[in-house]
Amino acid sequence: HSSKNAGLSTMSFQNPGPSTMSFQNSGPSNMSFQNPGLCNMSFQNPGLSNMSFRNTGLSNMSFRNTGLSNMSFQNPGLGNMYFQNPGLCTMSFQNPGLCTMSFQNPGLSTMSFQNPGLSNMSFQNPGLSTMSFQNPGLSTMSFQNPGLSTMSFQNPGLSNMSFQNPGPSTMSFQNPGPSTMSFQNAFHLQGEVVYRVYLPPSCGKWYYM
Repeated sequence: HSSKNAGLSTMSFQNPGPSTMSFQNSGPSNMSFQNPGLCNMSFQNPGLSNMSFRNTGLSNMSFRNTGLSNMSFQNPGLGNMYFQNPGLCTMSFQNPGLCTMSFQNPGLSTMSFQNPGLSNMSFQNPGLSTMSFQNPGLSTMSFQNPGLSTMSFQNPGLSNMSFQNPGPSTMSFQNPGPSTMSFQNAFHLQGEVVYRVYLPPSCGKWYYM
């Protein structure tokens, strides 16, 4: 299944009702959400129930923002927004284009990214604009990697990857599994590649490796 926004107007997925909106990839083929056009692609959950993205099958689920406008995931409502990768293949969020990919949780409920499966969950920002995770609301934004494979945040491009938690609630990064959670911000400094690793907000420090 593929949802593509190559036109001149916004493509939005909105769940204002009392029931769940789910995007599930349980088959043998890829599910992709692509925004190569000139206008925004947005996923909004302002209602009373959950919006979930689940990749339980044998192939990849990808979100790609390659165009000239923004891709946003917003959870301002009373229900949770879940991104779950319990299957055997990759769930990836890629922002190689010229505009922002943002994840915003200004509401009263949780936005969570869960990778309990056997394959990778990756956030990649190789482009020219920002990838941001913002939690200004009253509930948690969590990143959980209890599975057997990697959860990675990679920022090899020319712009920012930011994690912002200005609200009264928690932004948590949990890696209880046997595999890696990595934060990579590769940039060149006098011919050397430096990796800047960001630990959870409670640590409040940058570590250079």
